[in-house]
Amino acid sequence: IKIQCFGPDWPGGILTHAKMLEVAARSKINLNFSGQPLHSFLRLKSLARVLLRRPPGAGKDAPVIVDLKNIYGNFMTLRNMTRPMARARVFELPALRSFMLTGPALYFGEPFREGEEIVHYHNTGDLIQKIRYYLREEDARERIAEAGYRRVLRDHTFVARFRHIFDVIAKNR
Repeated sequence: IKIQCFGPDWPGGILTHAKMLEVAARSKINLNFSGQPLHSFLRLKSLARVLLRRPPGAGKDAPVIVDLKNIYGNFMTLRNMTRPMARARVFELPALRSFMLTGPALYFGEPFREGEEIVHYHNTGDLIQKIRYYLREEDARERIAEAGYRRVLRDHTFVARFRHIFDVIAKNR
């Protein structure tokens, strides 16, 4: 199985948005790894963010100060960044009629029906098994990609999302 990975800390590096769309459109399976790997936060720069900061409103040239008052909040922010979360990619790939195989993530509701509009993997073995299956089963892969595309157009455009937000606000007045 030939797999190419892109993004920070991946061999393919960071792609421009236009290049990402091009790669996704020609790929049979698009893998979405939700969240950040823990090792990317164990670098000196990431750990320094827990203890250090620039004064509020200061520019990039301002001296860095030790921020003992906010250590707990900074640590919690860093910790939460390692948790799998839905990113825009979860909506962009189906919007391209691309098949997406994604890891588990924290969603606000369930944006897609699993197995019908999107496919989740639960561990490495499951991921490999599903890659092999969906490479063989082109009809199933295309059916799911098309269903995900229709769901994005129906429920996940900016207009639909803002309409939902305003409806929730109106109900809670």
